[in-house]
Amino acid sequence: MAANDGVPVLVGVDGSENGRAALRWAAEWARRSGAPLVAASAWQYPRTAALPGGPQLGPPEEMDRVVLEDLQATIGDELGPEADDATPVVERGPASWALLDLAARTGARTLVVGKRGLGPLEGRLLGSVSRRVAEMSPCPVVIVPVGRSAERPAEGPIVVGVDGSPAAESAVEFATEAAAATDTSVVLVHGLAGLPAELAPSAVDRFVAQAHELVERLAMRVKEAGVHVDTYVDVADPRSLIRAVADRRDARLIVVGTSGDGPVSGMLIGTVVTHVTQQSDRPVAVVPAR
Repeated sequence: MAANDGVPVLVGVDGSENGRAALRWAAEWARRSGAPLVAASAWQYPRTAALPGGPQLGPPEEMDRVVLEDLQATIGDELGPEADDATPVVERGPASWALLDLAARTGARTLVVGKRGLGPLEGRLLGSVSRRVAEMSPCPVVIVPVGRSAERPAEGPIVVGVDGSPAAESAVEFATEAAAATDTSVVLVHGLAGLPAELAPSAVDRFVAQAHELVERLAMRVKEAGVHVDTYVDVADPRSLIRAVADRRDARLIVVGTSGDGPVSGMLIGTVVTHVTQQSDRPVAVVPAR
């Protein structure tokens, strides 16, 4: 995440509070990391437009103009004097696919979306937009909740959930680059879950020792980049451990890998990632394996 390299932070925006929170967070993140900001809105004709008595909508060029005006107004309302730093872009099609395509075309370093989706009907669980882009994005996706952390960006470190998977290693790499660009530190967290209750203490100690070796190996990479790093290893559910450490350290960002396959606490989009993004009131970056 080298600063001033022209690679943008891309944010999906609509008129909802979720989209506005994502815009505010993305603007601050772009400013801190020295990256340009691209704010995108997507539109498509509703299915009912083709039915008799359906809504009367203008031609595509007219819809582009209307959506662009709304986007520019939202940027102005939320960013004020810094609105000129954001480049507005209007895309046609479903929001998730439009954002994924735009992220690929621009080579975006980060794609930022609201936690509950980008439309009024997409508010279940993570929202169809946030879930789809987190699963399929070519770049890290930051999911921003509406709440305290979105309104007042935390000043603590970047907390990373790690296991032995390639996705976790990519998460550490992303967090290290982000920490260097924003002048903060990194905390690596590893939770050992699922150990049998009847396991002998000596066997538990071996698992813990192996976990420490794993985390220290990853921590060395962070140190080599000149970034301060702390580590937490515990026999605990990684989902609750990551959140607890993030809250205790007032983390500005939580980072997890999309599809880890570690031997004890594998991170899957449906387990650790989903739990953390749903339950945390802090922005969560979901990083794909490179």
